[in-house]
Amino acid sequence: MINYIDIAAPAASEGLGSFFGTIGSGGIALILTAVLYFGIKEPKSKGGGGPKGKGGGGGGGTKVRHRLECDPAFWIGYSAGVFYTAAGNIWAHAGQASVSLSKLVTHHTFGDVGLGVAAALPAVYMYYRKPRASVAAFLGIFCATAWGRAGGIWAIPHTLVEAGAQAIGLTG
Repeated sequence: MINYIDIAAPAASEGLGSFFGTIGSGGIALILTAVLYFGIKEPKSKGGGGPKGKGGGGGGGTKVRHRLECDPAFWIGYSAGVFYTAAGNIWAHAGQASVSLSKLVTHHTFGDVGLGVAAALPAVYMYYRKPRASVAAFLGIFCATAWGRAGGIWAIPHTLVEAGAQAIGLTG
């Protein structure tokens, strides 16, 4: 007697999850933090930059292959912030700092305002200004918590990042 029948192929995420290995939310947070750090920070040069034997030490150290611009730094920072919150433990401190900054705006400092204002202010800033990549990354990490807590239309990117990671098997 047949107890069950398979009527569909296994989900694609099972194969991709084993392709990437075990990563999890904390691992994604660490990887995205490394992308931000190495993509934003300029490498320090060694010495005078002259040829080896002339006081330069053989060159200027490492070179930047790919440098993060404002918009990619914001969205990578945003994704990192989502995974900081999902991973918890030490990563949750970034989310707690974002909540504290949001409370500065929402708790009667400027009258009766809601979390939607804390979510909208960084978006307005990013629309009208082009900050350095480091500032954009910080705003992205802040927005990951502020937008997720504000709900409504602001929560859509948060949901898309989480659903995308689950769809390709990076998180459970």
